Amino acid sequence: MKTITLATLAFAASTGVALAGNLETPAPIVAPAVEANDWGGFYLGGMAASDSGVARALFSGVPGPDFPFSAGNVYGAFAGYNIQNGSIVYGAELAYTVSNIGTVAIPGSIQQFYGDAKLRAGYSIGKAMAYASAGYSFGSFDDNGAGIFTQSGWVAGIGVDVMVTDHMFVGLEYSMRDIAGPAAVPTTEIQSEIQSVALRAGWNF
Repeated sequence: MKTITLATLAFAASTGVALAGNLETPAPIVAPAVEANDWGGFYLGGMAASDSGVARALFSGVPGPDFPFSAGNVYGAFAGYNIQNGSIVYGAELAYTVSNIGTVAIPGSIQQFYGDAKLRAGYSIGKAMAYASAGYSFGSFDDNGAGIFTQSGWVAGIGVDVMVTDHMFVGLEYSMRDIAGPAAVPTTEIQSEIQSVALRAGWNF
């Protein structure tokens, strides 16, 4: 009886070892890496934006009352150059926008245009690139016949671009500008604070 039991145990043990040897450890599942798109080189495009904000007079640096701009649609163009290092993208951009927004309190006044020279830094994930920008802005304000005043100041913004073909991209950008310049009255300036939401489309060479 003892002999049969030992033989049975030996057979079971050998069978278990054989079965364990036939089991294969499943290979780990590795998610495919998301490659950054190539954003390097020159690019250019056009944009349509919705602008709003306020204009005010500065009397020896002291701000007067705010005159809200009536919201309006504006159009412009941009061009720039990107340098890419892995997923990091940085570069410079020039933009020019023709404006038609005016203040309700001063009928006939208009923010004629503004231009931007800015630096950008972003991060590319797949076909998309999120970025932040900052730089110099200048513009022109027509005070309904009282004068056309040149303004300058700063611009800053954030945005995202998405490649839709090998070279064409579309994007959305939010930016803020604070520009001011001398008015006709001594020690007085005209200041414009403008918020812009722009839909962009461009071509990356």
